[in-house]
Amino acid sequence: MADDENEAVQDHESPGKRKHRILEEAVLFFKNLKKEDNLRGNVKLQLSLENIIKHSMSHGLSSEHINDLMKVIINPHHKLSQGIRTKLVKCLIPCRKVPQTAAVLAVLAISSKIFSSPGPSNLHSILLRWLLLIFDHLEGFDQLHNLYNIIFTFVNSYLLLPHACHLLFLLTRKHDVKLYKVHQLLELSRKLGPEPCIMGLLFIYKVYCPHLVTMRLDYSNKVFFKAHDSTWRSTIMDVVSQQQQEPDEGEKRSATEIAYRRGKERRVQVMSFFLSLSRFLSVQDQTSNTLRTTAALLPFRELLQYRCD
Repeated sequence: MADDENEAVQDHESPGKRKHRILEEAVLFFKNLKKEDNLRGNVKLQLSLENIIKHSMSHGLSSEHINDLMKVIINPHHKLSQGIRTKLVKCLIPCRKVPQTAAVLAVLAISSKIFSSPGPSNLHSILLRWLLLIFDHLEGFDQLHNLYNIIFTFVNSYLLLPHACHLLFLLTRKHDVKLYKVHQLLELSRKLGPEPCIMGLLFIYKVYCPHLVTMRLDYSNKVFFKAHDSTWRSTIMDVVSQQQQEPDEGEKRSATEIAYRRGKERRVQVMSFFLSLSRFLSVQDQTSNTLRTTAALLPFRELLQYRCD
């Protein structure tokens, strides 16, 4: 009798409520997984995964659902395969904002494998790439920034190195720059060569603390960080853009976020100064022409606008 009543209620659901109910049931399935559950050939698992993928790709997920699925992804106590976990990571597309708690959980999960054998897996690399893709959609940056020194340890993994350097570049503030970090990056550069990602992180360190990065850096490669996952990135941008056409009053940017974005913009501006400065110094090394012939290479306007945080 109760089942008949439930079916009658479902028949009268609006399309929006039905989609929400299906998503809730799918997320709840993964939340309720137990260590002893046999997932091989589990039809409900496949249906739940397909429903989450379908909803996330078209409407995105709420902060609560992103948190719930992140806990499922990093949970080592159930039998989900790496392939299923990877698919769930790619479903973490926000409808508006990403909670910092999900970002913190991802970082802590990656950190647990840095100094253990066999080390980080492709899943951990995908989690780090996800952090880069949703960085501009985070609710804030303070909790993630508090883990800066933990994230810095990720450079010890060649698999994570380019993504770790990129994330550190975005998070770096003046007080994060320490001599031991500069030495570690230089040692990596000696072992691996002048990798663009290492040069990029050393560059932002030199911007903030030129007295700690006194050596001449290789700026020959203007692209420090390659753009990965272009399709995934486009999907996130499309979904967020669609969902934010009618923004809620409560979702306006905080003053902290705006200030942090302005700091990032200044770093990008000052990059042009250092690149031009390196070209200027190269010209000085190669020719004895006067400053008048090379002064046009220096962007004095960007130099005057630049301020350290």
